[in-house]
Amino acid sequence: MNSNPAILVVDDEPDLLDNIGMALEYEEFNILAARNGVEALVTLESQPVDLILADVAMPDMNGYQLYERVRQNPNWGAIPFIFLTARKMNSDIRYGKELGVDDYLTKPISAGTCWPLSEARSAAHGNSSRRRLSSPPKQPGNSVTPPSGR
Repeated sequence: MNSNPAILVVDDEPDLLDNIGMALEYEEFNILAARNGVEALVTLESQPVDLILADVAMPDMNGYQLYERVRQNPNWGAIPFIFLTARKMNSDIRYGKELGVDDYLTKPISAGTCWPLSEARSAAHGNSSRRRLSSPPKQPGNSVTPPSGR
């Protein structure tokens, strides 16, 4: 049995999903991949996950909806959740943080980019400082209004 942390990577762009997966596998993470929020929920039902790294803009169920569904489930509510998205507007970042996400990272990333693998490793090992230092996630029923266009 492999004891490396499992990261669920959720993105509708196959090339990006593959590239992120390869970079994380190189860092000795176990990678689970999903192309949208619906697939991610199916994976969460059947596989233990230590960290969720998700895009925001996806078909069928976007990253914000996925985040809310994950937090509503008592079995998944403590899983660290990081958005990795091309949505860079301040309103998008603010909305993600208001939801209570552990981190909000923006694309593009490349092999040469020093993107925060340490944050992923720390979060996957249950050491996310953001979770402890920030306000708790919104409880179901306490809605935050998404930026326009969601």
